[in-house]
Amino acid sequence: MSQNFQFALLENGLDSIASAIEHLEDHSKRSLKRAVRDLWQGVELVLKERLHREHWSLVFEHLNKANVADYKVGDFVSVSFDSCVERLRGVCGIQIAKAEVDELKRFQKMRNRLEHFGIDVTYDAVVGSAGSGLDIVVEFIHNHLSPDELDGEAAALMEEIAAGVLKLEAYIEQRMKKLEPELKAVKTIVMTCPTCSQDALVIDGGAECLFCHYEAEGVEAAEDYVDRVLGVSFKERADLGLCPECDLNTVVDLENGGNQYPATEYVCFNCGESWLEGSFTECSSCARLFYDDEDGVGVCSDCWDARLRND
Repeated sequence: MSQNFQFALLENGLDSIASAIEHLEDHSKRSLKRAVRDLWQGVELVLKERLHREHWSLVFEHLNKANVADYKVGDFVSVSFDSCVERLRGVCGIQIAKAEVDELKRFQKMRNRLEHFGIDVTYDAVVGSAGSGLDIVVEFIHNHLSPDELDGEAAALMEEIAAGVLKLEAYIEQRMKKLEPELKAVKTIVMTCPTCSQDALVIDGGAECLFCHYEAEGVEAAEDYVDRVLGVSFKERADLGLCPECDLNTVVDLENGGNQYPATEYVCFNCGESWLEGSFTECSSCARLFYDDEDGVGVCSDCWDARLRND
């Protein structure tokens, strides 16, 4: 006799998260890919569950096309991550911090690259990024989905997830503790890694993450940091600056330093030099950052030279 199964939205999400944790315990290439794919699927389903509890129509990407018939058979375009976050904030009144959204988007980009374009990534990079994403989604579940009221399969999955998260957190903590003496000995600045999200990116003649072994030349590291950590498309950002120390376009505006370096405004992702707010000025002609030598012209040297040639 055939057995019938019911798959609820939240249960599906929890099952995907539990599956991701299980796959992370295996270092194989196949398991890491499944872990990243399943975790992102779980994150999306958990966030959609909260929208669904507010009203079923909110899980449609296009609200003007929401109808009960399509909803019952699942024949519709589901809400995207960005739209989901907007509705959680605007409709449900849930204030998801920008840092958390940026972290989840960073993991989403890892998933997209792995799934569609290919990616060169280490086990530690996947675990580091996944661990940060797991912390956010588990906290969301506890704060907004009343996990104490769950029963049956959903309750069992929550217990499995809770145990798995502790193992991953212990792994990350143990590895960071092991790296602590090496990180303290670094004479240049240490930043958040754009791949694993751990504060272990050493910048000194390029960038290297001691946690996940990400390596990049200064320009590439600056691009990756802007794109994945600051969450701004590098192609849309024109304010990388020319470093006065190493003469490369590798200076990044940290946007007030974030939580890691509140007193630092600019960092060169090649030589590791850093500056306080006001040290660089945005060129009024090309919008590129240039070192403020207090000459008051308001334009970078390239634009100034171009003006002189045209005069």
